[in-house]
Parts: sequence; C-alpha cells; structure tokens
Amino acid sequence: MSLIEQEGQLHQQMRDWRRDLHRHPETAFEEHRTAKIVASLLTEFGLEVHTGIATTGVVATLKGNLPGKMPLPCERIWMP
Repeated sequence: MSLIEQEGQLHQQMRDWRRDLHRHPETAFEEHRTAKIVASLLTEFGLEVHTGIATTGVVATLKGNLPGKMPLPCERIWMP
C-alpha cells in the first residue's frame, strides 16, 4: 500500500472515530466511554497510557531521545 493510500485509510479511521464520539456525547466528568476509546487507541499506537486522571482523564507518554517534557493537552467539550 502506498503512503498516499495509507494516509487516506488513516483519514477515514479518524473521521469514523470523530463521528462515533459525536454520536455518543458525554458531559463533564462523565466521559467514561470516550476515555475508554481514547485510552484504547493510544495503547494501540504503542504509548504508555494512564487513566482515571481527575476522574475520566487520560494521559499518554510518548518517549523520545531528547531530554525534557512537553505537554500536549487535548480536551473534548460537549454542550448538552
């Protein structure tokens, strides 16, 4: 499979994930389903995953060769 075909496949997967999350909205601190999906995907990507942070938070660690840390926060905010 070419790189362009792989990118297209990943793009479709990401679209499917987004659509699924939008079909199942959850309010603050009740995002149990969303957290489970995110943790599962990050684990599949090979990251070290910690769950249950501030109730439903998920933290993943991407290790590299350079010292130091860089936080990359991501939030899903749903309006009921």
